Amino acid sequence: MAALGAASAIEGPNCNSSCGALTIMYPFGTGKDCYYSSDFLVTCNVSSAGEQILFLGEAKNGIVISNMSTDTSEMEIMMFVASDCYNSSGPASSAIPSLTLAVTDRDIRISTKNKFVAIGCDTHAYFNGTRGNVSYGTGCISRCDSNRFISNGSCSGVGCCEVAVPEGMSSFKVTLSSYKSHKNIIDFNPCSYGFFVEEGNFNFSTNDVRDFNATEMPMLLDWAIGNSTCDIASKDVDNFLCKAERNSRCDENYRGRGYRCLCSEGYEGN
Repeated sequence: MAALGAASAIEGPNCNSSCGALTIMYPFGTGKDCYYSSDFLVTCNVSSAGEQILFLGEAKNGIVISNMSTDTSEMEIMMFVASDCYNSSGPASSAIPSLTLAVTDRDIRISTKNKFVAIGCDTHAYFNGTRGNVSYGTGCISRCDSNRFISNGSCSGVGCCEVAVPEGMSSFKVTLSSYKSHKNIIDFNPCSYGFFVEEGNFNFSTNDVRDFNATEMPMLLDWAIGNSTCDIASKDVDNFLCKAERNSRCDENYRGRGYRCLCSEGYEGN
């Protein structure tokens, strides 16, 4: 029987190992010599209420990390919700969020485990994304003249619609538009909303059409190391992270960009 041991990264003397309730694990780190590359820089800031908050990159970027894991090579961030609101006089307010992880490809990307969701009865929701220097976009339309046929839990086009997220996307910008400025439906649907959310973390309610009060939703990012596959990356012995002597191996089943490490049989941890 294999002895269960901890496979963890070596931490530098000046590297934070936690921020609030979150554990900071390599390849992420809070300063020079603490992270694998600048893509994995995280910043721990203290809020005005005295709470420690972990940010991806520098805190000024505003990307708050709510959870992270080396087991699944994923992190959860809180992403802003786009909104487009009207009153009887016309447009009232709008908020159009965007996210840029990098100008070019980097090790962290937007996970395909997310869905792009739009809420409203006079709503055209669209996002333009990039993968490296290639741009593409998609979205969905939701239109309804009354709330009669809107059903709880149904996000199939009546009051709510959703689309899959393309693989490898490193940035996006959301656009919301209205066909009739919500005329004749303002009493039950004054606003349109659009957002990315981790699949399974949103359940549509008929009340969301009248008043969707969330300003942020949990969204997944995933990560891998570099551009090379296991076979190619392992030839660069000095920089290859899956060290056999540290009880880890490369994930041969991973088919995305770059490579990921797994613990060897009988071991768990980072």
